[in-house]
Amino acid sequence: MSRTILLLTALAFSAAPALAKAPEQPVSADSKAGKKALLDDNVVTVRNVSREEIVYGLSLVDDDGVEIGTVERLAGNEVVVSDGKAEYRIPFTQLYAFAKDGADLYASRTPKARLKPLPLAVSAPPPPPSMDDEDWSKLGPEGGELPDEGDTEAAPAPAPEATAAPVPAPGS
Repeated sequence: MSRTILLLTALAFSAAPALAKAPEQPVSADSKAGKKALLDDNVVTVRNVSREEIVYGLSLVDDDGVEIGTVERLAGNEVVVSDGKAEYRIPFTQLYAFAKDGADLYASRTPKARLKPLPLAVSAPPPPPSMDDEDWSKLGPEGGELPDEGDTEAAPAPAPEATAAPVPAPGS
């Protein structure tokens, strides 16, 4: 009986490497297994973004889904994002897009907690007037007021006449 137990134990240990799972090979997206995997709700496809996609007002989140803010402008290889309280500079290489519910969303690989907040730019230009502004129709091409239709150009004011100052007498 002890020989049988020894034999079975030896067989079990020798068969263990044969039962071990072989390392899995990558699955291509166009294979049957790849198509099945892409249908899973937990799968998110990501892609790099181009500079043309990063426009004023675009909303950005971080990897955890935390709202960072909206794009204000591109500054060299950085994207300036504002949350209304502060500005953040994010390297362009940290941005990516992903699809969720049929829409492209844009995100940063750098978490908002690691971004350094900068004070809002004081010299930022004011936003352009919108159609809701009541004086919109009165603005000229450069933002200045247009003259009223009834206004005529005023004639130039007459030049002041030269008046001679009295010259004091030499003995007074």
